[in-house]
Amino acid sequence: MVLVPSSVLHKYTSGGGGGGGTLDGVLSSTILQLDATVSASYAGSGQTWSNLIAAPADGSAQTSYDFYIGADSSATSTDPTFNGTAGSSSAYFSFDGGDYFKKASANTTFLNNLHKSSGGTDFWIACGLYFPSATSGNIFTTNASTTTTGIRMETQANNTLRLRQRGASGSSNADTTTQVYAATTPTLMILSYSTAGSTRFWVNSRTAENLSISFASGTGDPANPAVIGAGTGGSGLLPSGTRLYGFAMGNEYLDNTKAGLIFDYYNAQHGRTYA
Repeated sequence: MVLVPSSVLHKYTSGGGGGGGTLDGVLSSTILQLDATVSASYAGSGQTWSNLIAAPADGSAQTSYDFYIGADSSATSTDPTFNGTAGSSSAYFSFDGGDYFKKASANTTFLNNLHKSSGGTDFWIACGLYFPSATSGNIFTTNASTTTTGIRMETQANNTLRLRQRGASGSSNADTTTQVYAATTPTLMILSYSTAGSTRFWVNSRTAENLSISFASGTGDPANPAVIGAGTGGSGLLPSGTRLYGFAMGNEYLDNTKAGLIFDYYNAQHGRTYA
């Protein structure tokens, strides 16, 4: 187990799991943190995966980033399954090929602006996942399909990742080539986008793959609340056997140093070495 350095650890607020704090203690840009290993985020039962960040960096309320376990506040066939003991670093949610998490309220301005070619925002996404095989699926989306307004972080069947943006009528992609995931291996994936036209990916690596991307023109808001594990219309689902340990977002463009802080944090929080 790799522990967070003491110079970083002292910044943490009170938390749970293996690390003992929340991610905004090391990255002030953190807006959203959901974690299966922290009982304050999920206590083992119920229909809400709660945001751990008390004061999101975008000025929203903490609960503005809560997600439903499944499509809504009722137990349905779309609910991921919680595995393990609440508060344990080994806990996770599993998917059966029909599961996802849906934002429990309307999108915030931050989420609505992720895909915009004008008036957009820098952002980052970090998620701890396990895939049973190389597969295509949606890790995070603000649109129902690839032909509707929004953005998505996707996994590809050739073990690569993709940032896909859809504007008013066109789309743009950035696909990794060197940053790839290995099936059956716990993986921490980080994506960060700059409105200057670039994106960076880290996949169990502290050195980014840097890519250029030019967003297609579009300033309209997505039609539906954001989803983890599918498109906002429930398509493009992650495959059966997928595990999700944690998910976080923030509003800055990361470099290797700041991505390294995320790796330090999750190595301690989840009790494993991602990188």
